[in-house]
Amino acid sequence: IREKQAEPSLMSFSPEAEPAPPSAPAPDPEHSIKAIADRPIENGASRAIIVSPEGDEAAASAVLLVRELADRGLRSILLDLTSTGSASHPMIDGFALPGITNLLASQSQFRDIIHSDPYSGAHVIPNGTAEPSQAMRAVERLPIILNALTTAYDTVIVECGPADPKGIARLVTPGSEIIMSVINPNDASIVKSAAALQDAGYEDILLVTPVGSMPIAPEPDRSAHHPRTGPRRRRVRHGAPFRGARLWACRARCGAPGADQ
Repeated sequence: IREKQAEPSLMSFSPEAEPAPPSAPAPDPEHSIKAIADRPIENGASRAIIVSPEGDEAAASAVLLVRELADRGLRSILLDLTSTGSASHPMIDGFALPGITNLLASQSQFRDIIHSDPYSGAHVIPNGTAEPSQAMRAVERLPIILNALTTAYDTVIVECGPADPKGIARLVTPGSEIIMSVINPNDASIVKSAAALQDAGYEDILLVTPVGSMPIAPEPDRSAHHPRTGPRRRRVRHGAPFRGARLWACRARCGAPGADQ
């Protein structure tokens, strides 16, 4: 069987190989979404960096985690840095909405790239619709953007896809949680990525699995509905943190277009 190639993240230029999905072992409760959600709360971590060596399917952990944190009353947001948008797809019902690439390419203002999850109180910044090559010219702004988000949210979840240690280096700050999303712990890409992270000095790596829980999928006829007004399975809790001075401050610190207006 020919192996399937995992799509690279925006922070990685060396995609990992993803073999045909094997039968995964039963998930360990210690690595469940609920168990891992306890760590940022207990440690006071405002940022969690997720690496998913197995590709798009493993990126489901990011959606589950940000929704779990939001359900616990935390102001939480997911930043999707995958090249395919797989992490944010379930949170925007599959619509092509402006996101992080549009902000980096100066095509959108900060307020235009933050969207509400129709199925929870979480927010999401999708990968966006701008050309990645154009957006990556301003990649040095990512740390500034993340710092601004952490001032407005209790927890920022960053899904990096199959990124390597060099790819996530600019995103990690002291106190950040490093999480690896795993479907099959015996997969070669998992072993390789874990070794690379440890060699780079990331020793306290948390393992999480989406096995046993999957994000709510978009409606089959979602193209006929607007993401903010279409059918919803769960009521969205309002009271978003980006209001008034906080929104202006976040835009200004990120150097977003229109920040001085």
